Amino acid sequence: MLTLMCQIFKGVLRLEYNINPFHNDDVVDKIKHMNEKYEKKDILKKGYSIERKETENHVKYWIISKDSNMPAKKIIYFLHGGCYISGLNNMYQSFSYPLCDVRDDIEVILLDYDLAPEFRYPTQLNQAIELWDLITKEHSPEDIIIGGDSSGGNLALVLINKLRQERNVAPKAAFFLSPWTDMTASGESYHTNYHNDVLMGERNKPLTQEKEEILKSSDLFISYFYKNI
Repeated sequence: MLTLMCQIFKGVLRLEYNINPFHNDDVVDKIKHMNEKYEKKDILKKGYSIERKETENHVKYWIISKDSNMPAKKIIYFLHGGCYISGLNNMYQSFSYPLCDVRDDIEVILLDYDLAPEFRYPTQLNQAIELWDLITKEHSPEDIIIGGDSSGGNLALVLINKLRQERNVAPKAAFFLSPWTDMTASGESYHTNYHNDVLMGERNKPLTQEKEEILKSSDLFISYFYKNI
């Protein structure tokens, strides 16, 4: 019964969220459309607050915290996913509330970076660094944890690497939720798990070399890196 339920769940996910370019004429448009349902209304929860702010250079971010009346001593700096195409939405409000419960003096800060394809690399990295600089004006790196999911996991890894390489500094810790670590789609798992991947794969079909080249040249990949599609 459990196996059957898992198969049904995977089928629903594949039907609703698959962004394989062989089955979607406009991948970027589909990703943006999927995000719209989560953008319209805040998910407010009693005992917590959401602040929307901007840096001097108009980099947008959210601060989510408990209404504990305690000054923030610890920071979770989180970078959201969405293929660099989908924006920060209310799912991350629900995601952040349990993080605020870790302790009463913690804030979750979420970068609302500009999106591809209109804004490409290194825009998001530069914005992540700018917000890091703002946070570290009041908090030591020892009091900061960086996290990210999917493309946000990729951005978090790149941010940490850049801070270590260029400034010899790093956050206290980091966590990554299914991070997008192989931007070239060249890893072995792209092939071995292609038929199981509900997001990018095709059911019961292999990833051939021809398909791989088409996939790499699709809007999903080049919209983030290159100026001309």
